Amino acid sequence: MRDRTKERFDRDYDIQILSPTGQLFNIKPPFSMNAQITRNTLASANKCSLTIYNLSPETRAQLYKDRYALTQYWQIIIRAGYTGGYIHYGFNARKQFLLPLVFQGNIYECYSQKNGNNWETTFDCFDGGFGIQNGVTAQSFTAGTDLKTMLTGVINDMPYILTGIIGSSFTGSAQRGKVLFGQSSEIMSQETNNNWFVDNEKINILNDNEVISTDVILLDKSRLKTTPKRRETFLDCDCMFFPEAEVGKICQLYSVNDIGTFPLAGDPYRRLMYGQYKIMGITHNINISGADCGESTTTLALYYGAEGLKVG
Repeated sequence: MRDRTKERFDRDYDIQILSPTGQLFNIKPPFSMNAQITRNTLASANKCSLTIYNLSPETRAQLYKDRYALTQYWQIIIRAGYTGGYIHYGFNARKQFLLPLVFQGNIYECYSQKNGNNWETTFDCFDGGFGIQNGVTAQSFTAGTDLKTMLTGVINDMPYILTGIIGSSFTGSAQRGKVLFGQSSEIMSQETNNNWFVDNEKINILNDNEVISTDVILLDKSRLKTTPKRRETFLDCDCMFFPEAEVGKICQLYSVNDIGTFPLAGDPYRRLMYGQYKIMGITHNINISGADCGESTTTLALYYGAEGLKVG
């Protein structure tokens, strides 16, 4: 049996922070960090809580964001993963990666405090929070305007948020002229029946059975920490840190009883029990430190649905 765990080495990270004045901060090891990141397909902002230890006094002094300064946009981009390895797409395709993007959004609050012998710089961040908070729409559309044009117009009213994938279910056009006025996020919920989500500062509009692309991310049984828990059309998986997981994409899960090699010989599907799922939720708990080898984990909420999956 091929030992695929050797394709993954030490955990690593790279954090970039851009201030409202354009000053760029780039933070990498040897500074220790831990982060709790939640990404999902709900019509709300995803969240990240991040702590970095023992930054220089000069850096700590510059990294400060008041939670009530709602019009100040501080961008944060977090990449984390392993110093070497591969992402597996399909059964015979793989490509080497450096550090996957695990979070991109805005800093809601940032401050530093001393705890024992350590200085801790804490960040509370939201993915899409700035655009949801400050987006206001006041647009009128003539009869015959297609729905995708209207939805794109609303997204454009949300600062620092881009248009992602709009699924094929959201077609058609306005039967008569239409005026959209109010908070942009509320209009998005009304016009899509809450079938939108923001991930890495992009809004995707998909039904539950639609996915972003045909790329299949493989989750091998060796990554699982416990037996997956199946409930109705969902599967909850606790696994080792899985940074390549992306919300809205397809995840191929292997049975914990599969003892074959990888890639599988012959017909690769004959021993698959769980099939393909849409990634509906990701929770990362990341601990990267040179002082200890603390655990980093990922919990996935996977969805199959009653009608199978289709590309948006």
